[in-house]
Amino acid sequence: MYLDPIRDMKRIQKEIDSMFQTSFRDFRHPLIDGSDFRMPLTDVEETENSITATFELPGAKKDEIQLNVTPKEIEVKVEQKQEKQGSYTFTTRQYYRKLPLLTEINPERAEAKYENGVLEVKMPKMERIDSKKRLQIQ
Repeated sequence: MYLDPIRDMKRIQKEIDSMFQTSFRDFRHPLIDGSDFRMPLTDVEETENSITATFELPGAKKDEIQLNVTPKEIEVKVEQKQEKQGSYTFTTRQYYRKLPLLTEINPERAEAKYENGVLEVKMPKMERIDSKKRLQIQ
């Protein structure tokens, strides 16, 4: 039996490429697919008790930000309208990001702060309840 490590490596590379292509088939970056939405730069930090997500939203005003938080995801949307003043035209700017969370959080206790174009969302993790309970049989 003849072993060809180069052939095997190429086969493995093709399999990995195929896996990534099918896994991310429906992923489209807003700037690439031609939509008007921009994806804000995002940073997520997780500690033992909470998750903090930071979104860069330059030029956005606090009242233009829509923020929705569920136990499993956070959604940020900003829509700025086009406005004309004299001979100047201001164009629409939109940001959108839906961020899945790997750990469930408590949306009722989440807090958000917006300052200098940066939105910071602090979300405490859900308290874990021991999922195993011994029951008495009657």
